[in-house]
Amino acid sequence: MKLKAGTLFMVLIISFIITLLMSALIYYAYLNRLVVFENQLEDRLEANARSGINILLSKNGIESDSVTLDLFDQQTDSVQIVKRVWGIFDVAIIKAFSGVHQNQKVFQYGQSYDPAKRFALYLTDQDRPISIAGSTLIKGDVFLPQAGIRSTYINGKPYERDQLVFGKQKYSEKQITALNEETKSSVLDFLKSDSLLLTQFLNKTKRIATNNVYQPFDRPTLLIMLDNKDFTITNSIKGNVIIVAKQPIVIDRSAQISDALIFAPAVEIHDGFSGNLQVFVTDSLKVGDDCRFTYPSVLGLIKKENTDTQPFIHIGENTSVKGIVFTEMQTQDLKQTMIELKKNASVEGILYSNGFLHLLGNVFGTVYCNRFVLKTPVTYYENHMLDVQIDQSRLSPYFVSSSLFGEKNQKKVIKWLR
Repeated sequence: MKLKAGTLFMVLIISFIITLLMSALIYYAYLNRLVVFENQLEDRLEANARSGINILLSKNGIESDSVTLDLFDQQTDSVQIVKRVWGIFDVAIIKAFSGVHQNQKVFQYGQSYDPAKRFALYLTDQDRPISIAGSTLIKGDVFLPQAGIRSTYINGKPYERDQLVFGKQKYSEKQITALNEETKSSVLDFLKSDSLLLTQFLNKTKRIATNNVYQPFDRPTLLIMLDNKDFTITNSIKGNVIIVAKQPIVIDRSAQISDALIFAPAVEIHDGFSGNLQVFVTDSLKVGDDCRFTYPSVLGLIKKENTDTQPFIHIGENTSVKGIVFTEMQTQDLKQTMIELKKNASVEGILYSNGFLHLLGNVFGTVYCNRFVLKTPVTYYENHMLDVQIDQSRLSPYFVSSSLFGEKNQKKVIKWLR
């Protein structure tokens, strides 16, 4: 039987089409298997990165600044953990990898602050009571002098509430809870111009802050040295950036600062500034009115020895600080540190003063204090409070503290940096 040429040609075309379809199906199955494999690998790397985070954040954590772990001793699931101090917190880079594939996490972390163990006020026992008047509210557990707490009249105002303290009362000690020396030293290293750490940084990077700056945290830290007198920061500075000034500096309200560290003898922050940063000074930190410091911001002062003036932190009216405010003295002398929180200003977090505290605003969290002062047009009071709030219940249960306050708790992520 003879076949027509057209029939043979049609058979060849059909065979070709079938071959193409089979090849496409095989290729599709290959791609599908490849996608499944990559998804499984991605899930495994994500799980391994999370394991690295859990290892770092555990109570015992890791001692080394950098370590590579083989999670299952099979040389297929490895995690690199790199950590470094960042102000009074820490930054970590967790990298899970398998061959050329990797999953990286970068985050800031601090110490867990157990809501069940929080308290509103710790006032050292200097053999004098604390007196409150007006609408003052102390809500949460407190540690007070044995002389106790009492109501009084200030400027003709009696105490308005039916309880003096809305929480449990315990006795305080003669000394305020000491700050962690290791964490404090990491700050002092940048406040001392002759420190070895600062010298090591200077050998790597030196830059002047004139243009906008951004440095990711998985790259080397960028150090900006300011030698100019009365330098004003007006630009954008974000990320893994440290500013060290030898002279007082000013931060303008137009400056956009996020995550950076600033060290200087004195800093003035103009009215209306908004940002997220850690600022450390030795002489004075003056914050204007209507400023907003987002969590986790830090305003800190560590007093130099034998100063002629009183070191202080001044926080202006209607300013909000979410994070930590603290003053520290290396030695006790007549020029004790002062924190002044003006009317309608607030700190949501921890306020620590081992000098004087002039409280006219509110603290939603915890106060550590040696002594309260109150200045009125008529007189000067010690350990008196008028129309202020210290309310621990209004602090977020997710608030994360710092190792600065000494406790070695399980650590927690504060914010993701990538």
